[in-house]
Amino acid sequence: MDHYNPPSKLFKRASLIVDDAIAIFVSNEEIQLKFPSSGNTGPNVVTVNEYGLWNCTCENYQFSHKPGYGEYACKHILAAILYISRLNFDFIDDGTKQLTLEGQAGDLR
Repeated sequence: MDHYNPPSKLFKRASLIVDDAIAIFVSNEEIQLKFPSSGNTGPNVVTVNEYGLWNCTCENYQFSHKPGYGEYACKHILAAILYISRLNFDFIDDGTKQLTLEGQAGDLR
């Protein structure tokens, strides 16, 4: 089954859920955001690692006809990109960047 959605539709859907993102893990190597699910499958978790590879636990991402890991985007990944782009990074005394999400601190170099 092909789950292709045109980019304009994906961005519209992503913009509707971006404010629902909850940061569950932040580190130098990885950021994980959780999005509530409208179905019975539980929350969808988006992960991006230090190499810029993205993953989502939603069915569209997991079962699509994608060429390889990190080479496909679902509405949750696009919403995570929008969420992360809104964040403010502050430089701390040692020159590293400090990011705080929902009470969690992550040191991003």
